[in-house]
Amino acid sequence: MHKVGDGNRTLAWYDTWTDYGPLSDYITHRDIAREGYKKDTKVAELVNSDGWHWPHAWIQKFPMLMNIRPPDFARNDLICWRQYDGKLVDFSTKEAWESLRPRAPKVEWYYLVWFPQCIPCHSFIVWLMMGEHLKTQDKMRSWDIPVSQNVTLLCALCGIQPDTHDHLFFKCPYANQVWKKV
Repeated sequence: MHKVGDGNRTLAWYDTWTDYGPLSDYITHRDIAREGYKKDTKVAELVNSDGWHWPHAWIQKFPMLMNIRPPDFARNDLICWRQYDGKLVDFSTKEAWESLRPRAPKVEWYYLVWFPQCIPCHSFIVWLMMGEHLKTQDKMRSWDIPVSQNVTLLCALCGIQPDTHDHLFFKCPYANQVWKKV
């Protein structure tokens, strides 16, 4: 959303600078061209010291134009971001991401994985492990590996049975020895 100051940086028709949204949602391209305006007309070109100078035909056709406050020439135009709660803040990529990102409750084990001295690569793998998202062989079977290739999908650590999340972290004898030492 644009907060109009002097109107020199805000497109009149396509930028969202009114509570009604972009004016192009209401005023057709034909109406804009008929009145001699261009597609890149700035808000500053639609106002003078007396206020708005909308074409008379538009005032009757679009009465909401009379409700738009004139620009404040004392400041520059600002680009703002409307947060998910409706509050307007100065635009930043951080604010945009915070508004757009999916939200989920924090998991209980978050601080066991992510902490100030963590090694990011290790934390990422542990995060995948805790969510059972590691690409173990039982998950890779769904990738349609042809059986005719004599591929034996056995645990790389013990070679006894196919590795699954449950086997790799809880039932594999070799992994159990490693976990006990850790």
